[in-house]
Amino acid sequence: MSDELEMIRRKKMLKLMKEKLNSEKKAEVPTEIIIFNSETLESMIRSADVPVLVDFYTEWCRPCKVIAPIIDQLASKYAGRVIFGRIDLDPNQDAAWKYEIRGVPTLILFHKGKPAKRILGAVPKEKIEAAIKSVLK
Repeated sequence: MSDELEMIRRKKMLKLMKEKLNSEKKAEVPTEIIIFNSETLESMIRSADVPVLVDFYTEWCRPCKVIAPIIDQLASKYAGRVIFGRIDLDPNQDAAWKYEIRGVPTLILFHKGKPAKRILGAVPKEKIEAAIKSVLK
């Protein structure tokens, strides 16, 4: 009987150790929209284990204000599976040059550190969601 209990105890310990190891490997995915600057944007794109959707905008852009609530809705819906962020291009013009932003709003969906999808302008929620779903497959 004691050998059987010892075997059960060892299996349980091994299972708990594997679960702990797996949970430590997975970085926590931010669930709130992140306000990036050029440096934090680069860092997040390089280190993220999940897709990163970035809204390149300016404060004076009316279409940017139209699309912002859509991004907020999608951020809630895909929380934990996609990182959502915004970067104001007026104080971060180097990001505009680096990512060849020619108009605002521009959304870029990064996957595995590289741009996977680019959406220009205030587009319907369905178009943005389709891009997200295509990367999550």
